[in-house]
Amino acid sequence: MNNSKWRETAMRIAEDVYAEHYNDDDIAINLIDFMVDKHNDEKFDVDEAYNTVLNARKNDHDVFEEANLILVNRGEDKISFDETIDDVILRLARWIIREKATSHYIQLGRNIEYIDN
Repeated sequence: MNNSKWRETAMRIAEDVYAEHYNDDDIAINLIDFMVDKHNDEKFDVDEAYNTVLNARKNDHDVFEEANLILVNRGEDKISFDETIDDVILRLARWIIREKATSHYIQLGRNIEYIDN
């Protein structure tokens, strides 16, 4: 995975959701969650997760911090008995993509509001 593929994935998810559900934020956020989970289940491996976390930490620190805060607040930063650090990294990478997609979705709505006004 190139270092910005996670960002491209998040933005594509946001744009797809926006095109279909831009007038209902609750549905849109739920759909973003679903699409991020589907992406992670089908196309994500541990190396990509590590690259996502590293790249976000260096290049999109606000998204990294928000995702990390969510991870900690939900108790997902703990390693269970049958897990490794890889499982935590996978969860953090999922939150990074989700937060970037949500942020981009919100920005798309703001851009339309400015054009409409």
